[in-house]
Amino acid sequence: MRELEEEVPVLLCKLEKMFPPGFFNVMQHLIVHLPYEARVGGPVAYRWMYVFERAMHYLRLKVRNKARVEGSIVEACIVQEITNCVSLYFSDHVRTIWKKNPRYNNGGTRVQNDGCTLDVFQHVGNLHGRPIARELSREELNAARLYILTNCSAVDRFRETYEDEKYASHPNLPSEGLDEMMASEFVEWFEIACKEDPNSDEDLWNLANGCSSRAYSYSSYDVNGFRFRSEISEKKRRRLKTVNTGVCLSSFISETEQLEYYGVIEEIIKVSFTAGRKIEMVLFKCRWFDPIKGVKPNAKLGLVEIKWSSRLSNFEPFAMAHQATQAYYLHYAYSRRDLRDWRVVYTIQPGTSLSNFDDCANDPSTTDEYFQEGGQLGSFSVDGGKFVDESTEPRKESDDVELDPSEIYWRFKCDPSEQEKADGVLEENLTRKVKQMLHEEKAAAIKRLKKKGQLPTELTEEDEDGNRWPTKEALISAKRVDFGIDVGWHLLCEHWNSTEFRGLSLTNKRNRLANGDTVFHCSGARNVVATRQFLKLKTGKDPGISGAWLHTHKLHRGTDEEQICSQRTADHWEDFDKAMKNAHGENWEEEHPDLDGQIIYEAAGRMPHGRLGIANELFSKAEKAKFKSKRAMASQPVQSAKEERLERENKYLKQEIKRLRGIELVVQSLAEKGGVDFDGIMQSATNDLVSYTHLNCRLSAIEPIK
Repeated sequence: MRELEEEVPVLLCKLEKMFPPGFFNVMQHLIVHLPYEARVGGPVAYRWMYVFERAMHYLRLKVRNKARVEGSIVEACIVQEITNCVSLYFSDHVRTIWKKNPRYNNGGTRVQNDGCTLDVFQHVGNLHGRPIARELSREELNAARLYILTNCSAVDRFRETYEDEKYASHPNLPSEGLDEMMASEFVEWFEIACKEDPNSDEDLWNLANGCSSRAYSYSSYDVNGFRFRSEISEKKRRRLKTVNTGVCLSSFISETEQLEYYGVIEEIIKVSFTAGRKIEMVLFKCRWFDPIKGVKPNAKLGLVEIKWSSRLSNFEPFAMAHQATQAYYLHYAYSRRDLRDWRVVYTIQPGTSLSNFDDCANDPSTTDEYFQEGGQLGSFSVDGGKFVDESTEPRKESDDVELDPSEIYWRFKCDPSEQEKADGVLEENLTRKVKQMLHEEKAAAIKRLKKKGQLPTELTEEDEDGNRWPTKEALISAKRVDFGIDVGWHLLCEHWNSTEFRGLSLTNKRNRLANGDTVFHCSGARNVVATRQFLKLKTGKDPGISGAWLHTHKLHRGTDEEQICSQRTADHWEDFDKAMKNAHGENWEEEHPDLDGQIIYEAAGRMPHGRLGIANELFSKAEKAKFKSKRAMASQPVQSAKEERLERENKYLKQEIKRLRGIELVVQSLAEKGGVDFDGIMQSATNDLVSYTHLNCRLSAIEPIK
C-alpha cells in the first residue's frame, strides 16, 4: 500500500501528458489520498457515515421545541417506544403500525361453511371474478377428494384403520405401494366405512359422499392476508403490477423433517358438498416443481432455488387455499447458461401478521443470526482480528501491517517481469483513446457550427484542390465551455487545419471508398435478431439468420426495384449462395437457414482489414480466428461473382467496341467521298473529350461539408 501511495502521483503525471486538461477534475486528484486513507482507516465499511446520517435525519424530525432540542428528541423516542409496545396487544380490528387493516378487504364472493364442524372448512376468504362453470374429470375429482380427506383431522382414525388392514393383508408392503393403494382405493373405502360407522356425524357423511363434479373457476381469491390469482387470469390482464401466482406448501415427512413444495397456480376452483348442508371448499390447481431434484436450498445464504422446468411426478395438482403461503420467483440478473432455468424463491409475508414476535423476543439464539424474510436461516462470521486492534495501547505508525507488494500486483498492476510489455499495451490503448476523443470533439464542434444541417459558406475555406474545410476561427468559436484552457483548444484547431491533417483525412476517405461502394444496414434500429423475430411473426415462417440479414441489407423491398444495398455486397452474397449450394444443396435456405461463417470466410472475400465480406457483426473475434486456422473448403466456387460480372462487362465492351469500329469505318468512307478531313475532326473531338473528363474529375473530388 505504501508503494502504491508513492506511485499514484507519477501515474497521474503520465496521464496529464496523454489527456487534455478538461479530462481532470477533483475525482482524479482524489486517487492521491485513497492509499493513505485505506492504510490508516482500514476497510471502508467500518467507517462510513451513512447509518448515522440516516439516524440523524429521523432524530431531526422529532424536534418540536427548538429551544430544547435534546429534550424533544428524548420525549419523542420514549413515546414512540411505548406506543409501539402497547399497540402489539390491541384487538385485531384496531388499526396500528403493527396491526394494519387487511390488505384485501374489498368484497367478493364469500365461501359458505356456516355451522360445519370439520376443521378444513373453518377458514373464510373472498372469491373475485365472474364464476365460470366447468366439469371435473374423473381423475381430477378423485385427486381433489383424496387431498381433502387426507388433510382432515376427523378422517385420521379411518386412515389408520385402512393402513392397518393393508399391512395385515400385505406384511411386506412398502410405503410407495401403500401410497398407490391410497390413491386408487381410499376414497371409495372411506365412503363405505363412514356410512357403517355409528359415530360419524352429518358433516362427515357429507364429506364421504364427495363433492359435485361441477365446479366453478374464479380469477382470484383472498385468504390469510394474501391475494392469489390464477395464471390464466394474469395472462389476460396485461397491466398488473404484481405476480400473485406463486404458492408454497409445507409438508411433514416425519416428526422432525419438513418438505417444502413450490408451484404456480393454474386455476382457482370452488367445489361444493351437497349431500347434507351445503359446504364449499376453495382449491388451487397448481403446477408443482419437483421438491427433491427441482429445489436447491442454500443454507449459507438462506436462499432457496427452484428449477423452472422440473415437475412433480405424481398427479397431485390440488391444494387447499388456506394452507398455502405466497411466493415469488425471481430471475437471475446474470444470463449465464447454467442459471437460465433456475429461479430464487422469495416468500411473501402477509400484511396482517407480526410473525413469531414473542418467540423471537424470548429466544436468545436469534441475536447472532440473520434471516431472509420468510426464508431459511443463514449465518456468517467475520474474523475481527484482521481489521480490529483489540489492544488497549494507542496505535503507532510502526503497528501498520507491511504488505508484500507482490501480493497486490494482481489487483493494481502487472507482474514486474512484464512491465515493458504492459507499458506498450497501455500506451497503445491510450493513443487510440486520445484519437477517438479528439475525433469526437471535432465532430461535436462542427455540429455546433451547422445551420439547418449544413455549414454556412462564410465559415469554410477552399484548398488548392477544391475541397472545402471549416476555418480555424470557426472551430475556435465552437469551443465547449467546460473543455479546459483556451490555449489547448487553439492548438487543436491549428492541428485540424494543418496540411498534414487534411491530407490524412482525404487519404482515409479514399481508402474507405476504394471499392467503389460501401455496405450499410438499411433496416433502421432493428438488428438482425429482432428482424428475424419480426419476420417470423409477420409471415409465420422462420427466415433464419441468413434470411434476416439479407432482409436488413435490401433496398426498395417489395417493389420491382428491390436490390441489395451495394454491388460489393451483392457479389459477396452471390459467392456465398453458390458455396452453400455446393455444400448443402439447392434448398440450403430451408435446411440450413443460419449463416455459415467458415463458408463466408472462404467464399466471400476472406477477411480484408479483419472483416468478413458479409455479416461480419454476427461473428466474434474468436470465431473469426477459427475460420482463419481452417483450410479452404472444397465447396468454394471456382469463379467468384465479381469475376463473372467483370467478364460479362468485358464481353459487352468488346461488342460495343466492335460496333463503334464499324460506325467509324462508315463515317470515314463518307468523309472521303465528300472531301472532309476526317482525321482533323477526330483529333478535335478527342481534345474536347479529355477536357470534359478532367473537369468532371475535379468536381467529383470536392468533399461536401456536412
